Amino acid sequence: MRLNLKARADIEWWYQFGLGWNGTAFMRTLVEPATPQEVMLSDASGGWGCGATWNGRWFQLDWNVASAAREWSIMPKELLPIVVAAAVWCKSWRRKVVKARCDNMAVVTTIK
Repeated sequence: MRLNLKARADIEWWYQFGLGWNGTAFMRTLVEPATPQEVMLSDASGGWGCGATWNGRWFQLDWNVASAAREWSIMPKELLPIVVAAAVWCKSWRRKVVKARCDNMAVVTTIK
């Protein structure tokens, strides 16, 4: 079996990269830090609402109840449950490392 042109080009790239590599990794490590972490998960939809969960607790908000939010773009809709979670659970988060997980890259970049 012969490798096609694309596979050979890929192997050649890795070979050339390896020749000049200085042994220093530039990618973030995937190993979690030693500090215990807790995760707060949030999500929002364009038409239904939003919610979050943390440590067995949860809340949800229907856009029909928060009628002003119905007209927002998805970014503030995704950010809202994170802000509400911080307001509601902030006292429980003292002296803890709580990571917010969100599927909207604009929000992730904003809260980093």
